[in-house]
Amino acid sequence: SVEEIKEYMSGNLCRCGAYNGIVKSIQKVAAQ
Repeated sequence: SVEEIKEYMSGNLCRCGAYNGIVKSIQKVAAQ
């Protein structure tokens, strides 16, 4: 879930413009 991804990423990445793209990419790979 998005919440799980954000929890794992917290403290490691800033919430810059790329953040949402990273979350979407993780979701896409996880769905495969």
